[in-house]
Amino acid sequence: MFGYNGRVLRVDMSSGRVADQHLDEAVLRSFLGGRGLAAKILFDGLRPGIDPLGPENRLVLATGPLTGTGIPGCTRYGAFAKSPLTGGWGEAHAAGGFGSTLKAAGYDAVVVEGRSERPRYLWIHEGEAALRDASHLWGRATGETEDAIRGEVGVKGARVVGIGPAGENLVRYACIIGDKNRAAGRCGLGAVMGSKGLKAVAVYGTKGPTFADEKRLREIGAGSARRIAERIREGTDSMHLHGTGGGLASLSARGTLPTKNFREGVFEGAEKITGETMTETVLAGRQTCPGCPRACIRAVEVKTGPYAPVSSEYGGPEYETLAALGSLCMVDDLEALARGGMLCNMYGMDTISTGVAIAFAMECYERGILTKRDTGGLELTWGNAEAELTLIERIARREGLGDLLAEGVRRASERLGGGSDWFAAHVKGMEVPMHDPRGEPNQRLSYVLSNRGACHLQGAHSPTYDAAIRDSLVICSFTQGTLAAPPPESRAGGRPGPGGPGRGRAEAQRRRTQAAAEAVSAATGWKVTAEELVTTGERISTLCRAFNVREGMAKGDDVMPMRLLEPFPSGPMKGRNVGFDELYSGLEEVYLSRDWDPQTGIPTRKKLEALGLGFAADELERLGKLPKETP
Repeated sequence: MFGYNGRVLRVDMSSGRVADQHLDEAVLRSFLGGRGLAAKILFDGLRPGIDPLGPENRLVLATGPLTGTGIPGCTRYGAFAKSPLTGGWGEAHAAGGFGSTLKAAGYDAVVVEGRSERPRYLWIHEGEAALRDASHLWGRATGETEDAIRGEVGVKGARVVGIGPAGENLVRYACIIGDKNRAAGRCGLGAVMGSKGLKAVAVYGTKGPTFADEKRLREIGAGSARRIAERIREGTDSMHLHGTGGGLASLSARGTLPTKNFREGVFEGAEKITGETMTETVLAGRQTCPGCPRACIRAVEVKTGPYAPVSSEYGGPEYETLAALGSLCMVDDLEALARGGMLCNMYGMDTISTGVAIAFAMECYERGILTKRDTGGLELTWGNAEAELTLIERIARREGLGDLLAEGVRRASERLGGGSDWFAAHVKGMEVPMHDPRGEPNQRLSYVLSNRGACHLQGAHSPTYDAAIRDSLVICSFTQGTLAAPPPESRAGGRPGPGGPGRGRAEAQRRRTQAAAEAVSAATGWKVTAEELVTTGERISTLCRAFNVREGMAKGDDVMPMRLLEPFPSGPMKGRNVGFDELYSGLEEVYLSRDWDPQTGIPTRKKLEALGLGFAADELERLGKLPKETP
C-alpha cells in the first residue's frame, strides 16, 4: 500500500489499552482519509442518540493520502466526533505539523473512546504508543502543557495537540490547540477530549509510508511552493502580507462586515482592527507550517499598556477573531483583540463561537433580558473591551454568566427566553462565522446545508464537492489552488475568462480537482480521475448528512437564523436581506439535484446505494428515517 501506513491507533481511555487496527485499502480509496475516513469510522462505531460528552463518543484524529508528501499545506490533520455543540456531525481542522508527524510516527489516524478516571496524555513514538499520567497538567494552559509534555518525553521535535481549561470544563465550543496557536476550532471537539480525560496527544516519528511516485510529488510540491513564493516576491500575496484580516476594512466599506451581533454591516472602527493596521503596529513576526513558504500566520506582541502582556508564541488574531471579538461586539481596540485571541488560544476556545456568544450577551443586556445582577457586575455594553476579556475568562472557567454562555447561543437563548432566540446567530446549534450571507450570496446555502452547522468552508451545494475532497486529502484551503498553474487570465490581473466570473470559478474548481486527482495518483499509485474524486466527495458529504439524519436532523434543521433574514438597516447594503423564498426554493432545488427527498431533505436509498452507502441506507431504514420512494 502506497500513501498510507494502513494503521489506525485505537485508544480506550477507560481501560488504558492501546492497539493497532489494520485499514483496508478499499475503504481508503472509497473515503480517502481525513473527513471521509472519520465519517466511516464514526457512522459504523457510534450508536445514534449517545451523549456527545459521554464515554461512548469517539474522537478521531485523521490524516489523508497527501499528508507528509511535502506539498505545501499537507501537514494538517482533522478532528472528528459527535459534536457537543450541535448533537450532530462534528469536525474541525488545524494547521501546523501534527498531521505529518502523526503519519511519520506510523499511523493514519487515532481513535479515542471511553473515559479515564484520571487525566492522561497519549504519547506516540515511532510506531509505539502509551497513555501517561497528566494529573499535574490538568488546569494548565495549552502552551504550558505543550512545553511540559515535550520536556517529559525528551524529544525536541515532538508535536503536541491538547486542550486548556475550556476543554476540561466542557465548554461546548472548546477547541484543540497545537503549536500553541493552531486551532481545530469548531464544533467543541476540545470538550470531547476533556470528557474523556485526555489532556493531550504528543507524537514523534521519522518514517511514515512510502509513496508511489515520489519524483512526481516533489515536482508538484515544488511547483506549488514556487507559485506561492512568486506572489510573495511580487508583493501580491495579501495572505503573507496582512493575513486573513487584510480585507476587513473593505467588507465594512461594502456594508457586509458582521457588526453589533449581525444587526449592522458597517463598523466605524474597522480601520483600527484590520490586518494592515496589525502589520503596522503589533505584528512581531510571521509563522508558517512545515514546507509552506506563505507564512500567513500572524504573531503579535503587546508589551505595555492595559492589555499587556500578549505573547507572540500564541500567534495573533486572524480575520474571524478580529471580526467576532471586534466588530461583532463593537470593540475597536486592536491590542484588546490581540489579548482576547491569546486568551482563547491559552484556554482552548473557538474564537468564532466565543465572539458570537459575547455579542449575544451584549444584545441581551441592551434589551434588559440580562441585568447587571446576571452579569456579575459587568457592564456588557457594546464596545466594552474590558468586559469582553473578563467574560472570555469566565466562559473558560464556567463562572457566573460564563457558565450559561459556555453552552452556546442556542442553549443560552432557550434558557433566557425573552425573544432572544431571534438574535441567537446559529445554524444547527453552531454559531455563525464572520461572513454575512446578506452580502455574500454564496454563503446562503452553505450555512443551512453544511453538515457541521453554520460554516463558510463547507457547502453541500457545490457541484464538485470541493470541500469534502480537500478535507479528506487533508490539504489547506489556502494552498489547494496552487497545486496546478493558474490559467493565463488570472496571471493577467485576475480578469475572468469567457463566460464571466461564474465560468471562471467553475474552471478554477475543475482545475483544483484535476490537480488533486493527479497528486492522489502519485501518492497512492491508484489511477484516480477527477470524476472519481468528485464522486468520492459526494459519497463523503452524503455519509455525513446520513450521520445527522440518524441523530434526528433533517429539513427542519436546514434553516437560517432569523437575525440574518432581517434586511440591513443602514449602509451600502441597506434593505438587503437573504430572501426567505429565494433561499428555500434554492434549498429544494439542491435536494432534488442530489436525489434527496424534497419533503424531508433525507438522501434516498437509490442515492445512497449509488454512492456505495447501502449500509447507511439500511441503518436509516432500521430507524424508520429513510424516505419512501415513489415508483
